[in-house]
Order: sequence, then structure tokens, then C-alpha cells
Amino acid sequence: MTVPKYANPVALLAVAALYVTACLIPSEPSDARRVVFTFDFEQPYRVPLAGVAQPSIQIAADGQVLQGPNYRLESLDPSLVRVDPTGRGLEGIARGTATVRVIYATANGSPDTTFGVQVVVSRVAVASPQVALTRLGDTVRLAASAFDANDALVSDVSFTWTSADPGVASVSPVGLVTARNDGEAMVAAEADGVSDSAPVTVVQAATQVRIAPRLDTLRTVGRSTRFLAVAFDDMGEVLRTAKPRWSSSNESVARVDTAGLATGTGGGTARIIARVGTAADTATLAVVQVVRFLVVTPGFDTLTAIADTARVSALAFDSLNFQIPEPPVAWATSDPAVATVDQAGLVQAAKNGVALVTASAGGQSAFTTVVVRQEVAAARIVEDSVALTGAGTTAQLSAVGFDRNDFVVDGAVLIWRSRNPLVATVDAAGLVTAWGGGTAGITATPVNGGQSDTVTVTVTGAPQLAVIAFDGHGIEVMGADGSGRRVLIGDGGEPTWSPDGARLAFTRGCGRGIYTVSADGSDERRVTDGAQCDYNPAWSPDGTQIAFSRFFPFDEYYWDRYYIYVVHADGSNLEVLFGSGYEWDLNPTWSPDGAKLAFEGYPGWGDIGGIYVINADCSGCSTGLNLKVYSGYGPAWSPDGSQLAYHTEQAHSNGTLRLVNPDGEDGRDLGVGWASSPAWSPDGAQIVFVVACDTCNGDLYIINRDGTGLRQLTSTPDIDESNPAWRPLPPPQASAQGARP
Repeated sequence: MTVPKYANPVALLAVAALYVTACLIPSEPSDARRVVFTFDFEQPYRVPLAGVAQPSIQIAADGQVLQGPNYRLESLDPSLVRVDPTGRGLEGIARGTATVRVIYATANGSPDTTFGVQVVVSRVAVASPQVALTRLGDTVRLAASAFDANDALVSDVSFTWTSADPGVASVSPVGLVTARNDGEAMVAAEADGVSDSAPVTVVQAATQVRIAPRLDTLRTVGRSTRFLAVAFDDMGEVLRTAKPRWSSSNESVARVDTAGLATGTGGGTARIIARVGTAADTATLAVVQVVRFLVVTPGFDTLTAIADTARVSALAFDSLNFQIPEPPVAWATSDPAVATVDQAGLVQAAKNGVALVTASAGGQSAFTTVVVRQEVAAARIVEDSVALTGAGTTAQLSAVGFDRNDFVVDGAVLIWRSRNPLVATVDAAGLVTAWGGGTAGITATPVNGGQSDTVTVTVTGAPQLAVIAFDGHGIEVMGADGSGRRVLIGDGGEPTWSPDGARLAFTRGCGRGIYTVSADGSDERRVTDGAQCDYNPAWSPDGTQIAFSRFFPFDEYYWDRYYIYVVHADGSNLEVLFGSGYEWDLNPTWSPDGAKLAFEGYPGWGDIGGIYVINADCSGCSTGLNLKVYSGYGPAWSPDGSQLAYHTEQAHSNGTLRLVNPDGEDGRDLGVGWASSPAWSPDGAQIVFVVACDTCNGDLYIINRDGTGLRQLTSTPDIDESNPAWRPLPPPQASAQGARP
């Protein structure tokens, strides 16, 4: 089977029919060798007239290429092509196409196949090497000759004529060239795939061109005007066949087509040029757009501070709605007291109000509305500090609002807030009222947000009110009488006061760590990194350390467990104080002298919790623990160190509130059921605790140490209040002075 090799896929398809069947050598059995012919040329194979060419043929048997195979060629049309004496070369006798057979001679037979051959001329020559025409429509006939391999002239050859640029010079099938326009074109003659070409130049022989009109003006982009051009020869006669070539010196102003029609594309001036041959003339076209429409952008703007600026722009359009670049615009404002505008369109706010800013150009005008409406960006309290003496005394604060450029905003609405309403409150008008001894930050804030200002109010000559912090809406605080309740920290729980009452420690749940803040909720600081689950913070009596419970979840070695940890209040020196792999050690509380810790512990899985007491440095922990109270939870050490308050069941269970000596002796029931989370008043006379049943949320109650005087502090069915902490009373204020934070 023949398999020609072709680089050209079209040629491959053309000779697909030549992939003849593989030839079986006669007398061979059915598994005889297969012979394949491969042609390394495109078909038809080109043989030069009066010349010799030897095609490259490859023969393979059973997939193996044969070296020096014994084959010969046989012409099926000797009048066109003959085989030379070698039997492998082809001689071109006459132009035309023929078929040649390839015969592979073997001892057992002669497989063969065929391929096509074309006998072609070797060279074509155009008789006129260069042609120049000077008038459109002029003609000239070109002649071409063909030659064989011996460079002998071949007669009776028909040529195919083509022009590379028929717009400059066209050519007929018989080689007649006609001038069509100025320029140069290559005209070619081809026969048998062999060609030659000659350049044809068309240069109109004009000595002068006149264009009309000499000057024209367009008043809008998109409009057109026609220019005419006449060419003259050296005798002054009109060249009636002359065809001008038109061009524009600036197409961003005007374009011109081949017929001299010029169209405005933008404002400005352009030269319109007509050329005939080497002669040319020029006219001037001015595109002067006339303003017919004017638009100001933006159409509305608001300035929120005095001296604020905004840039406005005017867009001008001609009658066909084409934009006019950089129109000469005059700017004006209807009320310079509200807003001014310069001639570059820069508007500046002067006072609150509304002004129309107008642009004028070409007898047309348009405007934009500018509103000046100051927004309060900052509040400033006039007073630097306030001192009040005695509960119930008042002071009026004054504050001024300013915009972002520091101009006063008349009638600014500010929100007043006290950071410590148990010391001093403030009403919506800025009137401050003293309630208890201490200091409070009074803050004025713009109603729509912005920078606040704070003044310190110091109250002397009044008792310091007790403050209870607890879990509610986050961490809330209130007076011991239930007054002044407010949210101190929106995201937090389990509050505990520092010994001086200046800061609170609290948690934010598993994986978020322990934090401290000032008593007014400011100056938040992180104590533990939140890598574990930290709960139940308790501040040491000297204020340097915080004990807490750290939770470790169930793993392949241990059940869920809690250990007691201690960390310095600044977050340094974290260490585990006590814990075993089987215990839950929760709710640590310090003895007033800082020497011991009581906590709620579970000695083993499933055991009922009890209260244990250890040394604060855990000395002696290794020798074993002594259970002080069986079935006790949530211990709280009294300020005098003589008793522990605790509850007998988990929260939301029907447990009772009890007191016991630290050694576990002399236990006494205070007669309150469903109680949990006790916390002592600073003087040790009262206990605040939670009452919560299994179907109701917790509320806060207070009871005297002797079990009398039970009263309810809160009643909020929608909130489960828990973990109360009574603030220690800070030392009395020495003076009535303060500065803004």
C-alpha cells in the first residue's frame, strides 16, 4: 500500500485515492510480505519541460524500509513524459499531465502503483519591466513569455494576469493594464504555477490643483461640507479624468472621504488637502461648536462642614448633542453667604443653607443645588472638671458641637451619659446630680456618632454607694438597692472586683480568655490568651493575682476536668496551682489574708461535689485534701475570714444558702431555697445571691448575715441573672479635683 508523505494536508486529501492496496507477492502464502510505496513529493509531480527530474520513492516490506530496492518507472503517456535510461528519471516532452507507474521487481512478482505528473515551463518573463501611466483611464498592454529548462521559448502558452492593487491599476485576462488611481501596483503573469511581475506606477500629470471653497466653517460636530478640486496640466487645460486624493491634516477635527466630503469630528481647525499626482492645494475648515445645551454635574451636592469644598463641572453640547471640549464657562452663586464658587467651579461652604450654583456659556445656562448642612463631628464640654459636695447637689454642664473643620455647629444635639451613675447621673440637658462619693466620667457624644468628650465629676461629702456587678445583659452593675442599673460590658460574664474596687476581672467564654477593665468599663486588658477554656476568676486580696478554673475536655487519657490556675493580674507568671486528672476543681475564693483558697471540688467521676480548703501556695496539697463541706458549691469567703457562704445544690436546683466556718464546723442554714452564687458585702453584713428554680430564670436577692432582711433586688423574667459580685468600697476621695480622661 502506498503512503505518500505530504506537508500539505490538502494535497494529502487529493491523493488519498493513491493509497492503493498492499501488494501481495504472487505465489506467496496468505501471510506473505506486504509492500508499501511512499512518495516524498506532492502530486502531481512537476517535471520541467525539456528537463529531467527524479522523484523520491521509498519502498517498505512488512514495515521495514528497503535499502536500494530494485524498482523502475514506466510512463503511461510517452508523448508528454518519458523515462530516462536509468529507469528512475523522468523527461518532460510536452506540457500537460500524465500518469507514471512504479514497478518493484522481485523474484516472486512485481507489485506496482501509479502517481500523477505535470510537465511545466521553467520560467516566465513579463516583457515590460516597468510601466508609468500619467492619466486615469490610460491603458498599456503587457506581454509575457514562457521558457523551458533549456531556456528556450515555449509557444502557445496562456497566462493568467493579476494586479496586486486593482484600485491603482487593473489588468484584463489578456494583459491590458488600465490606470485607476495614483499609486503603484505589481501586475503578474502566471503559467503552470510559475510567474513573473512588473511594477505599474500611476502618477497623474497635473501641474496645478485648485480647491473650492478655500475656507468653510461647521457649527457642530457631525455636520459635513463638500470640497471640490480641479486639476490642470502644464498648458492650463483641465484634466477631466483627474481624480484627487483627499486628506485631512487633523482627523480629530475633520475627516474627508474620497469624494471630498469633509465631516467635523471635534472643535478646532484642519487643513483639507487635494492631491493630483505631485500637485496639491489646501483649504481651511474650522469646526466652531455653538453651545445649545449645558449640564452641570453633579446636579445636587451636600457639604457637611463649613469651609468644605466640592468641584462642579459644566458639560456643553452643540445642536447635534456632541460634547464641546473645554467650553468657556462663567460661574455664579445665588447666595454667596451660603456657598461661594470660583471660575474654576470650586464651591466652598460658608454657612448652613441652600444655594444655586449656575454655569453660563454661549447664552445658555444650567445650575446645581448645593446644600450646606453641618454635621457634628466632635463634642467639647466647656467645663474642665466638676466638684460636687453632698448627695443631691447639681451642676449644669455645657457642651458645643463642632464639624470636621472645627467650626461650631449651632443647635448641635448631643447625648449625655454617666460612666458611673452610682456616683453621679446626668440628664439629657447636661444637668449632673451627685448620688454617692467617688468620681464619675460624664460624656457628651454627637447624636449621629463622632468624637466624644468627657469631664470628671468628683463627689465628696456623700457616702460611697455599694455596687453589685452580675451577669445579665452581658455584665451589668447597679446599686445595692437595685438603682442605677446599666450594662457595663456587653460581651462578658463572671465578674469579680479587684480589692480596691477599681477594676473588674471577667471571662468571655471558652477559648476567649480572662480580661480586666476599669470600674467604668474602660481600659480593657487581656490577662489570659484564650488558648483554653478559663472560668471563675477570683482576685487575690493584695490585687496582684487572679485565681481561676481552666477546663480540659475529655481525651483518650482523662475525663473532662478543671484545674485551679493562678496568674498575675498583668497576665504574667501563669501556673497551675492544683488539680488531678480525675477532679473538677471550680470556683476558687481567697481568704481575706490571702493565705488560703477554698474551692468546689469533685474527687472522682460521679462523686458529689464538696468544698475544700488549701494553702494559697498549695503547700501540703500532696499529702491529701480534707473535705470541709460535703455537698457544697460556690464558696465565698467572708470579709472577716470567719465564715464561708455556699449553696447545697447546683444552680437551678432546690438547694439552700448556708454559712460554715472554714474548718467545716458550725454550719448554719439561712433558710433560703433555690439559692446559688453567694457574694459578701464589703462590710460582711449582707450576702447577695441568686434564686433560680428549674423552670424560671434567676433573680438577685439580698439577705442579712443572720438570715433576716431578705429582699429581692431584681425581677426580670426574660434574663437569667447570675454570678453577683459586691464591689469593695474604695478609700475616700482626698480632694475634689479631676481632669478629663
